[in-house]
Amino acid sequence: MIYNVWSDDFLFVPEDERHADFVSDFLDISLEELSECAGSMIPVNVFFNSMNGKKCDEISGLLVGFSSMETGYGVRHREYDLQKANNAAIRLVDGGEIPVAKNFRNEIKKNYEF
Repeated sequence: MIYNVWSDDFLFVPEDERHADFVSDFLDISLEELSECAGSMIPVNVFFNSMNGKKCDEISGLLVGFSSMETGYGVRHREYDLQKANNAAIRLVDGGEIPVAKNFRNEIKKNYEF
C-alpha cells in the first residue's frame, strides 16, 4: 500500500502491480518524474505469516519506505514523513480485523531518506 502524506490516508496497491507504476498512474506522471514528484507517497509493505505455502490470516510485519520507487527511480522521503507513515500503518494494523503475530517486525528503511 501507499501512505499519502498530504491526505493522511492509504492507497491500496494491487498485489501484482509495482508501487512505482501505481503511483505514476495515480499522480498522472511518467516514471522518470517520480523522483521529483513522489516524495510524499510512502510505500508500506505488509507481510503475512504463511503456513504450508499459503497466506495465513496473521500480519507478521511492516516495511516502510522501500519499493521500486526508491530502488529504481530514486524517490526519497523526509524522515518525518517516513515516521508518520509508519505510525499510521501501525494504527491501521492494530485497529484492523487481521490479528498481529506475536513475532511482529516493523522496519523503516531510512537509507532512502533525504
